[in-house]
Amino acid sequence: EPVILGAEKDVVRVQTQFRFHHRRAGSTLEGSMRTILTVRDGLIVRCEEYLDRGLVESFMRLARQREAAKDIIQPPAIPPRRPQGDVSKPLPVNVKVTDEEGCK
Repeated sequence: EPVILGAEKDVVRVQTQFRFHHRRAGSTLEGSMRTILTVRDGLIVRCEEYLDRGLVESFMRLARQREAAKDIIQPPAIPPRRPQGDVSKPLPVNVKVTDEEGCK
């Protein structure tokens, strides 16, 4: 959830709410971080991110401790995608197939 805090000349300051989730330990860390973007000719040429390093390190240390103690959860299974259309035979090379959003 980025929020632009200000833009002056070629520098844009952004505050972003984040959520880190460690799938095996089941732990979640939420917080905010600052990003300073430097823009030249409409392109981002530099990106500096600032967050509480100690907070992230302690979160990862806790997750490693939980894994070492076998205090882990089974990550949720990602359901397989069902093939669409007739998948019994391969398509000829010259056939155009649209993607899920209808683009060609």
